[in-house]
Amino acid sequence: MNQAEHMKRRKTNTGLILIFVLILLLMVAGAGVQFLAGSKAIPVDYLDASYSINVEDPRALMGDADYCIVARVTKLLGTDYRWPSDLEGKTVTAPYTQYEVTIVQSIKGDLPEGTALDLYKSGGIAEDGSCYYLYNDDYLPAVGSTAVFFLYGQADDGSLLASGQGSTQPYQADTARQGTAIAGELPAGLNADQLSDALANQIETDRERFPVSLG
Repeated sequence: MNQAEHMKRRKTNTGLILIFVLILLLMVAGAGVQFLAGSKAIPVDYLDASYSINVEDPRALMGDADYCIVARVTKLLGTDYRWPSDLEGKTVTAPYTQYEVTIVQSIKGDLPEGTALDLYKSGGIAEDGSCYYLYNDDYLPAVGSTAVFFLYGQADDGSLLASGQGSTQPYQADTARQGTAIAGELPAGLNADQLSDALANQIETDRERFPVSLG
């Protein structure tokens, strides 16, 4: 298999991948990092995914995404549970965590700075509360933290989604990461110079893009 065939694939609608891996996780015990919700330790089960771009390269992330913003997380609005699937009489779903953020800087696209915006992160607390589901090397930012979001407009409802490794990263300012996590481990993050370079040298992908509804 050549290097191109090893290249990971990104999908803007990741629900089917999530369900496939969730089913596997229900059949195989998975070890995860422990996070606290009140007095209860909640494990994190990490999900495998494949991508069509190099998700470790900010230029590729920038070129593939519809929008890139630096935003402060202001509210955790809840979790949507999608793609229900029956497994041996039990319904499993894919969690999508919904946030309200305030845009500090619009790096790519025309999202207005200083405004509040709702967005979704693929992954989150399981519907039964037993664990968090996250993609490998991804995390859920905590309220009060500042993060870089690479966002995709969704065809079905015009919402914005950050999905998979590299899609959300702590914003580095004055050499400090401006981030804390609800679940998952913080990646190294990106600073203003790295974002500027990624925008100037973005590796664009030829894919269908969808309008976004901000109402």
